[in-house]
Amino acid sequence: KGVYVVSNEWTSSLKHRQKSLSAISLSVILRNQEKLGFEAEKAIIEYERRALAAFPELILRIEHTAILNVNAGYDVSSVRSIIGGGFEKRYIEVKAVSADKDFYWSQNEINTAKLLGTRYFLYLLPVLGGVDFDLKNLVIVQDPYQNLFEKESIRVLESVSYHVSPDVNYLAKKWPSSQLEEPS
Repeated sequence: KGVYVVSNEWTSSLKHRQKSLSAISLSVILRNQEKLGFEAEKAIIEYERRALAAFPELILRIEHTAILNVNAGYDVSSVRSIIGGGFEKRYIEVKAVSADKDFYWSQNEINTAKLLGTRYFLYLLPVLGGVDFDLKNLVIVQDPYQNLFEKESIRVLESVSYHVSPDVNYLAKKWPSSQLEEPS
């Protein structure tokens, strides 16, 4: 049996290769992800309704925020009754997850979680297949910024995007528009 050695230069280049993806295929993937997310949010809204069954007046306070404001930083707002009367608002970010519970958490969601603290909840809802969910194995994390992000109990696998704000004066000096070719 022979031993094969692959150079670091070659393995490094393999890490950066991506399979080609057509615009139509990407559109289908994004549509399916959007549908899965929407169905997961609906499942959590139903879960919240059952949790508040003893307090019918509070059920009316459940809101599907994601359809009203996509950049709110959470998907659902709900409430819980508190001892002594009254209620406490609950802001819920729903993640449809596979068995390993990996998920994408946007910078906006992280910032919102930090801002709302103990009133922010991450609901990790396992997907059984299609749009079927495993509510029995739902994981609810209160204050995920503090309890996951700050305690470094998560592995950040990759940063998938960057907000770039270039120095326009530098760009203008380095690549003046007069050097650009006019389209013919």
